[in-house]
Amino acid sequence: MEDIPFDELPEQYALKTTHGAGWNIIVQDKSKLDVNNAKRKLRKWMEMNFAFNAGLELHYRYIKPRVIAEEYMENKGGDIYDYKVFCFDGKAKFILFLAQRKTGLKKAVYDREWKRMPFIDGGERLEREVPRPDNLEQLISLAERLAEGFSHVRVDFYCLNSGEIRFGEMTFTPTSGRQIWEPEEYERKLGDMIHLPCDEAENP
Repeated sequence: MEDIPFDELPEQYALKTTHGAGWNIIVQDKSKLDVNNAKRKLRKWMEMNFAFNAGLELHYRYIKPRVIAEEYMENKGGDIYDYKVFCFDGKAKFILFLAQRKTGLKKAVYDREWKRMPFIDGGERLEREVPRPDNLEQLISLAERLAEGFSHVRVDFYCLNSGEIRFGEMTFTPTSGRQIWEPEEYERKLGDMIHLPCDEAENP
């Protein structure tokens, strides 16, 4: 960790590892960062194999561990709007919207026409209605371009007040493949959207 140029980094930024999930250090005020503590965390993460950390996510197994620094993002009021597009066979089916990360994360699910859906992923529901994003069609188009060729992938974006769309990540096993959907019947409904290559081989 000695080669990370902490003094040269901006006042706000995010440090992340490339070989896992949730291994992030969000720096909102550079002057308050405990550099030694940050180094300890990064060393620990760099020595871990995320493939077996929280579940069985074998696609992480052979990723070379690296630390990257990313631009700090925030909307007016300190929130950031997170749109997680769930794609099946390359097509966007629904969007999980996340808000209020700092004050208590809340969520809502919408279809590709921005109609509120009756299910949620087990987190706390966002009761207020979320305005349809002005760039919804672009968001969906980008997600589907990235999802092409995959049976299932979640493509994450951030939408800024400026109208910009920022790519977040592609997630093949949300919550280590253990995501719980409510009401319970949507566990089956959403699971049935996944068509694996082995399904086609068994049912030509």
